Amino acid sequence: MKPFSIPTLTPTLKGANFRCGFLQEYLQSDDEYDRYFVAQLTSIHRLDFFVWIICTKGQIIQMLDCEQVMLKAGQAVLIRPNQVHRVLDFDNGDGFFVAWRDEFLLKTVALKTVPSVQIFNKQDAEILISFGKLLQSGDDIWDLTFKTLFLQNQLTAFLYYLTHKFYQNKDLASKTEKRYWAFIELLEKHFYTQKQVQFYAHRLHCSPKTLNIACQNETGECVKSLIEKRILLESKRLLVHSNLSINAIADELGFIDGTQFAKFFKKYEGQTANAFRMQFQIK
Repeated sequence: MKPFSIPTLTPTLKGANFRCGFLQEYLQSDDEYDRYFVAQLTSIHRLDFFVWIICTKGQIIQMLDCEQVMLKAGQAVLIRPNQVHRVLDFDNGDGFFVAWRDEFLLKTVALKTVPSVQIFNKQDAEILISFGKLLQSGDDIWDLTFKTLFLQNQLTAFLYYLTHKFYQNKDLASKTEKRYWAFIELLEKHFYTQKQVQFYAHRLHCSPKTLNIACQNETGECVKSLIEKRILLESKRLLVHSNLSINAIADELGFIDGTQFAKFFKKYEGQTANAFRMQFQIK
């Protein structure tokens, strides 16, 4: 299954790097691109862009990285690039979504403090939906240059508002926190091939003990546990989103063979990789 990406559309019609709207409106739209977008969201896909969805009425049931997420009105989910996602059901509900690529923004907005699932009070939910409707109004701007600038600036403002709701009031410049986030960035780049704590400590110019302290302060878990959890997450994503064999997944993730991977997966997940895959009907 190929990674799902925002359809490339004629620039004068829609921006290939940005979309927003109500799910039900897209589902009932006469526009083939709108219907295609929703059709993709309701099948298993691996994102290469950001999507934020807030439930506006009823409920929206989704799968995010193999876990079920149920949103009620006033609750939202942020889906990050490379996550595996599927909207399972919104027949009795609706939601407003904003989808964008990082390169569309004039300035990258750090979203690391924004949790995957967010719960807002009525006032905050109304403000965020109003932001969304304002973004949606950009479709009425006929001049492409003005339209792009409007969307870029309004999207940036929306993301700053969203981020500030989850601003952590503590010393963001502390060495331990900076070291932890530097480790997470390194882990994303190297977990396929580097599974030793020493590698990450060496790259961050600290001892394994110091790195462990930083990770435990932020998550309550040691470095080794975070590495193994990242590998397990990737194995789940590959099992659900790809047709790779167990041996091919083992090779992809740097295991000696399929047997070593099978033992690793069953140890942490409590079932075989094949049994896990069958739950999502990927053959």
